Amino acid sequence: MAYWLIEYRRSTGELTQCSPYADAKVAQMLRFSLEDFWRADPDVEVVVLGADSLEQLKATHARYFCTVAELAERMQATLR
Repeated sequence: MAYWLIEYRRSTGELTQCSPYADAKVAQMLRFSLEDFWRADPDVEVVVLGADSLEQLKATHARYFCTVAELAERMQATLR
């Protein structure tokens, strides 16, 4: 399993970082550093997610990999 460090700008849907790490502790330490850096900007979300592959991560956490427009379209399609 890999641990993916993700940095995401909520307002634009921009994925600014998506880096895999083999060690969960290393990924979490980097996450905490990035959270401290972005503390003044609540628009930036920093998370660490575990997945066997990037494809699996995209399937389970699609919002980090889609634009705002794509997410809106998915929501509309779900409501139809």
